Order: sequence, then structure tokens, then C-alpha cells
Amino acid sequence: ISSSHATDNLVYAAASGTRGGIVKSTNRASSWMDTGLTNDDLNNALTSLSTNGTTAFVVACDVAVGANAACTGNESIFRTTSVAEGSTWTRVDRRANTSNVKMSPAYATDGTVYALVGGATSSQLLKSTDGGQLFKVSSSDPGDKSGTSLRVISASTAYVGNSEGYVFRTNDGGATWTQSTTDTGRSVLDIEASPMYATD
Repeated sequence: ISSSHATDNLVYAAASGTRGGIVKSTNRASSWMDTGLTNDDLNNALTSLSTNGTTAFVVACDVAVGANAACTGNESIFRTTSVAEGSTWTRVDRRANTSNVKMSPAYATDGTVYALVGGATSSQLLKSTDGGQLFKVSSSDPGDKSGTSLRVISASTAYVGNSEGYVFRTNDGGATWTQSTTDTGRSVLDIEASPMYATD
């Protein structure tokens, strides 16, 4: 959902199937249009989408793998700087097991993007501070287990959930992590933060 949804009515969706890809609605999901990145480009392996309404990032497979097949080492991050019908998408990073990409809420001013690379028993947090042109390893093994979910609060604060049910927080861009005192009892598939996170 666009950060200005209340006024621009923009909604984006990552869709699968024969007409899958990144689609956009300008009327609060009443109708949809293609944005230029379809399953012909994504090869049926789209896993993550992040947008501020203008720029967008997606994690997808950049080689043909067949319907419902695993990407297995060819995961890539694609970016567009104009999320519109017929947009141009460019691959900005290719790294095995990349599963999540999230923009900073203040991306327009800080240019920060995080991505999660989760292996079988370890993870890496990637960070870009130049608008997603270059991603570098910001942290190795956040949580020491396979990372399964990512939520970015700001340029320096992020949460990572793992396959053992724990959630980890960094307040310094991934340099150090604080583990939740108790686990959720299940693999953490997604993390969401309150819109009033800064105060509540």
C-alpha cells in the first residue's frame, strides 16, 4: 500500500499464475493494471515486494525455473523508479537465498533498503544506502538461524524473525541484535509494526 494511500488510493500486489507479476491499482483495488514486470520476467518465483508508491523493489528468480519450481540460487532484487503501467525494472543484486526486501519508510530522503538472505542454518542482512544501487552485507547471522521474515522501521532499526520462532531487533543498522526473551513457538513468516511504533 502506498505511504500516501489516503490521498493517492494506490495499492500494489505481487501476483502469481499465468498473469502474475507486480500489479497496481489506482482505485483502492477495484481494478488492476500491469506494471511492466510479469511472470514472463519473474519466472514464477516472486517472493517479496516493497514500494513507497513511486519506487519499488521485488525479489524474484531471474532464470526460468518452471511453474511452482524452486529458484535454487538465482534469486535477484529488481528495482523500478517509476511504478506505472509498462515500467522498466532493473536487476540491482543477485544473491542465492535472498527472500525479503524492505524499504525504509523514509526512503525518499535516506535511500535505505534492507534485504534478507536466509540459508538453511544462518542468515545475512544486506543494506543499501544509495537507493538500492549497491547492497552490502550489514550483518551476518542475525539470530544465528535461518531468517524467515524482515520488517524495517527506519534506516537504523529493523526486525528479523527466524525459523525457530524468535524475533531479533537491531537499532544500529544490523551491527548488533537483541533477541526476544521468548519465542513465538513457530516459524516467523511475517512481521508488521504498528503505524504508531515510535510512540506506542
